[in-house]
Amino acid sequence: MKRALLTLMFMLIALQPLKAEDKEPLLIGLIPEQNIFKQYKLFQPLSAYLEKKAGVKVKFTILSRYGDIIDRYIQRGLSGAFFGDLTGAIAIKKLPVEPVVTAVNVYGSSTSYGFIIVRKDS
Repeated sequence: MKRALLTLMFMLIALQPLKAEDKEPLLIGLIPEQNIFKQYKLFQPLSAYLEKKAGVKVKFTILSRYGDIIDRYIQRGLSGAFFGDLTGAIAIKKLPVEPVVTAVNVYGSSTSYGFIIVRKDS
């Protein structure tokens, strides 16, 4: 997982040419997967590493409402985001973005599970 996160960040930085005078931070959106304070703490080492290597500040922001994640991506002028399967598919369709990394589990596979649900009376 850490390797996938690092690869994603490197790709995001590589896709944005940075000049010495260009000091605007990279702003990366996060889907709230757990307690947001724990999530920020989890991403701090990655942020520090990338700031050192790229010479530009990296900030993370929580995209708190699933209903308008794509709109918030645009409104906040994000440089990138960590999206799940559904939001990633929507982003690819609606935004000029390109997926560069996917998470893999400890066994090296990249799969996800979901449910199709219907009303009982349907």
